[in-house]
Amino acid sequence: MIRACKFVMRPIVGQAQALGEMLRDHCSLYNGALQERRDAYRHVSKGPPDLRIRSSRSSRG
Repeated sequence: MIRACKFVMRPIVGQAQALGEMLRDHCSLYNGALQERRDAYRHVSKGPPDLRIRSSRSSRG
């Protein structure tokens, strides 16, 4: 049997504002990290095919 607990949040005005700010900060951080991954992938995939093969083999171990 799987049991789940749910908690209802009823924050006061100051807590709701702080939670909203934290959510915006976390979204910004996540989106920034995702953009860096995209940029790194594009940077690696634009190199010459021979170089991409060598770099992927050397990174395996």
